[in-house]
Amino acid sequence: MERLQLICSNEGLVCDDTVLDLVNKVSAGDLRKAITFVQGVSRFAGGTVSTQAVIDMAGAVPDEAIASLVNSLRTDQYDAMASQLDDIILSGFSAHAVLNQMLEAIVIDDTFTDMHKAKASIKLAEVEKKLMDGGSERLQLLHACSYIQSEAQQK
Repeated sequence: MERLQLICSNEGLVCDDTVLDLVNKVSAGDLRKAITFVQGVSRFAGGTVSTQAVIDMAGAVPDEAIASLVNSLRTDQYDAMASQLDDIILSGFSAHAVLNQMLEAIVIDDTFTDMHKAKASIKLAEVEKKLMDGGSERLQLLHACSYIQSEAQQK
């Protein structure tokens, strides 16, 4: 991250640590990808590299939306979960982004047991395979979420 900060400074870009952490996350630690990403964001956002510009460029689902979706998975309210998911889908976010971010959120969530986390990981991998085979994004995401929601109700 220090190297990326140095490159940003040399290019005349102001990037705080929050922005650089987010760039590191969306580039999966790949420095070349991070540099390219920062260049793209600075052009896209008119020279300003902000967290919102990074999120917009990355196509990442806002953390609040993922948190609300994961919170709905802990309940037995299918309609509330489906509504949360529809809000995300209708906002134009890709199923791939939803799956990845949902997996990250579930894995770090202490309210899910290790068994729930393992089952959720397997289901999300299965859904990703079905999406690659041409499955409907909405139906596959609903399938994964309803499965995880059902499993979360099992103690």
